[in-house]
Amino acid sequence: MHFPGAISRRARPRRPFPAAAAALAAAALLAACGGGGGSSSLPGGAPKLRITIGATEDFPGSFGSVGAYEKVSGTVQGELDPADPRNAVIQDLQLAPRNSRGMVEYSADFVLLKPKDMSKAGGVLRYDAPNRGNILTLPNPAAVPGDAVYFERGYTFLYSAWQGDVPKSSPARLTATVPVARNADGSSITGPYRTELVPTAAAPAMALPGGVFDGTMTPYEPAGLDNTQPGYSLTRRRNETDAREAIPAADWKFAACDTGANPFPGTPSPASVCLRGGFDPQYLYELVYVAKDPKVMGVGLAALRDTVGFFRGRAADADGRANPLAGRITHVIGQGTSQSGNAMKTFLHLGFNQRLDGGMVFDGIYAHVAARQTNVNTRFAVPGGGGGLRTDHTAFGQMAPRGLAADYVDAVSGREGGVMRRCSATGTCPRFFLGLSGTEFWQLQGSPVLTDAQGQRDIAQPANARIYY
Repeated sequence: MHFPGAISRRARPRRPFPAAAAALAAAALLAACGGGGGSSSLPGGAPKLRITIGATEDFPGSFGSVGAYEKVSGTVQGELDPADPRNAVIQDLQLAPRNSRGMVEYSADFVLLKPKDMSKAGGVLRYDAPNRGNILTLPNPAAVPGDAVYFERGYTFLYSAWQGDVPKSSPARLTATVPVARNADGSSITGPYRTELVPTAAAPAMALPGGVFDGTMTPYEPAGLDNTQPGYSLTRRRNETDAREAIPAADWKFAACDTGANPFPGTPSPASVCLRGGFDPQYLYELVYVAKDPKVMGVGLAALRDTVGFFRGRAADADGRANPLAGRITHVIGQGTSQSGNAMKTFLHLGFNQRLDGGMVFDGIYAHVAARQTNVNTRFAVPGGGGGLRTDHTAFGQMAPRGLAADYVDAVSGREGGVMRRCSATGTCPRFFLGLSGTEFWQLQGSPVLTDAQGQRDIAQPANARIYY
C-alpha cells in the first residue's frame, strides 16, 4: 500500500511503503497471530462506549467474491474508570473532570472501510493509526492496483483518533477530545514547558508548540504573556552542545508579527513568538515558559484500546446500537508509520494491549520507521513532536526505552524494562514487527533497539519480535 506524503518530516522526504511490502507485512502478521475475536461481557456500571455514525458512503469498485465496500465515518464517545488499575498508568487521570457516574469522558473520530455484506468479510480487522490526525494509508485501488488485495481478501480497515491536540483543520483530519487536568479546586494547573524553535528559513515569528512540526498541533498557552516573569526564557545556539545565549525579554514577545504592517513587537498571541530582527536559520532556539491547562493526553491511548476492543468483539454499544462488525472479526492487526508507529510502541509499552476484559487488543503490530516512542503520557505532552539529527534529543519520546525485551536494561540510564515489560506480565504481547530505514539510524538514534547502550554488543530480541531494515 502506498503511503501518500500528506505529512512528512522536514528532516527527510517521506518514503513510500509499496503495496507489495504492505501485503507482505500484513501477511506476516496474520501468519504469526493466532488470537481470536471473542466478545466481552463487562459488568453493570462499567464504563460506557457509544458510537455515532455520521456518514456511510459507497467505496469505489467491486472486489472478487467479497463484492462492494463502504466507508463508514463517525465518532466514539467513551468513558474511563479512574479507579481501574488498567488506567492507573495515565498521567494526571486522577485530576481529570468526572461525569455524574464518576467517569472520565473522551471522544474520537473514526473511519471504517468494510464489506457491504459482512458475511463475506475475511475476519481480519486492520487498524492504522493516524499520523498527527492524518490518514496516511487509505487504500486507493484505482491508483495503486496492489491495494485491491486487501479488499479481495475481505479485510476491514479501521482508522481512529488517539492524539488529543490535533485541530480539526480539515474534514478529513481525525481528532480526539481528551480532558484537561485541573487542580482540586477547579483552577488551572501550571508548570514548566520547554520546546525548541527550529527555523528552516529566516522568519519574523514562529508558531507554537515548537519542534520540527511547529504549528500543526494546538499549543499549550502560557499562564501569562508577560515574559519578564520567572520561568520564561528564550535562548539560541548554533550547535546543540554549544552554550546557550540568552535573548533579552525585551527582544521577544508572545505575539504574531510579520515583516510588513505588523512588525515587532506584533500583536499579542499565546500561540506565537515574535523576535526582534527575526529568527535566524543558523541557530537552534530554545523556549521555556510557564504553561497552563495540561491535557490528559494518555487518555488517547486508552481510547484507542477501547475503540479497537469494541469493534473487535462487542455486539452493541451502551445504547444498544449494533457494532457494524459484530461477530465477523477473528484477528486484529495494527500499524503505524513514523510518529504513529512510535505511538503504537508506546501503546504497547504502557500496557494498553490488554483489553478491559483481559484479552488482547492487537494480535500483531507493525511499527514502520518507528525508532522512538511518543511523548503522549506526560504532563504537557506533545505527541506530535518529532526528533531530528540535531533537535529534540531530550524529548520524552526520545528518552523512552528502546529495547523490546521485558528484561531489557539500559546501563547508561539505569532504567530496567523494555517495551514489552507490561504485556509480558499480563500475557498480552502481540507478534511485533519493527521496520527501520537509514534515517532511523542516522537521525533518530535507532541502533539502541539492536545493541546495548554502549553499542558494544547485540542484544537478544523477544521470540515474538522481528526487526527489518
